[in-house]
Amino acid sequence: MTPQSLFYATYYTPKPGYTSPSKPHARRVFHYSQEEMLAFGTRNGFQARYIGDWNHPRDQVLVEYRV
Repeated sequence: MTPQSLFYATYYTPKPGYTSPSKPHARRVFHYSQEEMLAFGTRNGFQARYIGDWNHPRDQVLVEYRV
């Protein structure tokens, strides 16, 4: 990535009682909290910005990462 690059990631936030699978699965998805998604970026040298709702048809939220 160049210094001007932006990387966007969509993801599901966990609903009460939901547990992400312990390993990859063809029909189950992983859910992450806002804090986890921001930490993924900062731990790997990115500036992370939570955008949140962007009218995704299945209620995914959005986060932006930049160098």
